[in-house]
Amino acid sequence: MYFLLPFRFRSIQDKEILVSELGNYLIVPRGTAADIVNRKIDSQCDLYKDLEAGAFVSEKPIPDLIDNFAIRLRTKKSFLDEFTTLHIIVLTLRCNQNCTYCQASSLPSDAKHCDMSVEDLEKSIDLIMRSPATAITIEFQGGESSLVPDLIKHAIRYANKLNESVGKQITYVLCSNCIDISDDLLSFCKDSCIFISTSLDGPEQLHNSNRGKKDSFQRVKDGISRARRKIAPRLHSES
Repeated sequence: MYFLLPFRFRSIQDKEILVSELGNYLIVPRGTAADIVNRKIDSQCDLYKDLEAGAFVSEKPIPDLIDNFAIRLRTKKSFLDEFTTLHIIVLTLRCNQNCTYCQASSLPSDAKHCDMSVEDLEKSIDLIMRSPATAITIEFQGGESSLVPDLIKHAIRYANKLNESVGKQITYVLCSNCIDISDDLLSFCKDSCIFISTSLDGPEQLHNSNRGKKDSFQRVKDGISRARRKIAPRLHSES
């Protein structure tokens, strides 16, 4: 008889995904989780060997490799020592695209009363700076964040001012589709060491279909090229 170690499972069609406490996973036929719990797995079969190696079951109440498991689990959960390190600020719900997969309930770029107030922005940064983490990332999202350049600039300056007294390592990330990002904002990103996160959804037809604009693909490519020229000209190549 074997002993059970903590694991989770989920059924997907005719399969089950088993995930151990250490993060190991197996994809097995539906019903395998019940067989494991009811001790119906033959200890001589290949599945049992995978279960034992992945810390799903053990031949002893306390596995021989318990110290190894503890180290792996401690490493996996080490991020908890620093608490929250990634902080996302949604500056506006306005956007210049119409993505089919949008999760932000975005609104047209000329919509009113959809931008974060300066007061709320400062309160958000006040809370972020109270994080015990010594290194944090502040990521600006939308909507399309480049539509509110003044808020971005104010946020960076305000956070840097507060950081003079707490001394955190701060990484700034601007999430943008790069379509309408201005040269002035690009210069600010360069001077303030702000990373720009952007993407293409694939080939032109797929991208334009996803973004809801027939010219989106080319405009994003043009925006990425402008950003490269402005921020990292030595790395930019027209070829």
